[in-house]
Amino acid sequence: MKYKRILIFGGPGTGKNWFGERLAEKIGYKFFDTDDIAWKKRFTVQRSWEEKALMLKKVAKKDKWIIGTGATSYVEPAVKRADLIVVLDIGFFRSTYRIVRRHIKKTRSGEEKTLSGPIKLAYLNYLHHRARRKKGDVFLEGLMLKYPKKVVVMTQREKREFLEGVWGEGF
Repeated sequence: MKYKRILIFGGPGTGKNWFGERLAEKIGYKFFDTDDIAWKKRFTVQRSWEEKALMLKKVAKKDKWIIGTGATSYVEPAVKRADLIVVLDIGFFRSTYRIVRRHIKKTRSGEEKTLSGPIKLAYLNYLHHRARRKKGDVFLEGLMLKYPKKVVVMTQREKREFLEGVWGEGF
């Protein structure tokens, strides 16, 4: 196998879970979402930094995994062990559309009670994209400098092409 440990980075609405779940299904690996590590009860009771770091460290020690994350502060053990680091880079409007659409679906299904969630996320998404335009992505640039052979930045199209070509890549 060419890649045993794959780390997927991206902001809200970039398709980390979509990509990670489909890739895991194709190659038979377990997919871990750091949202499940960060929260005791999803999006209501957050774990401490120490708890998150310890839980992620345990996952990173496994032989094979795919981890999807938007976090940067406690993921170093996974960064170090990853054979491939995929950074998903899609535009502001597409990611904002996805965030709002996802929350509207959850509101209609009764999973969420208010629409304030997508508005806050859309605003945070705006701040994230604005900061990247102004200062550049310091975290991503650091990753690329430290691990130039294992960091790949993918657009929406490249993400789909990667999934289509997985079997030819030696998985």
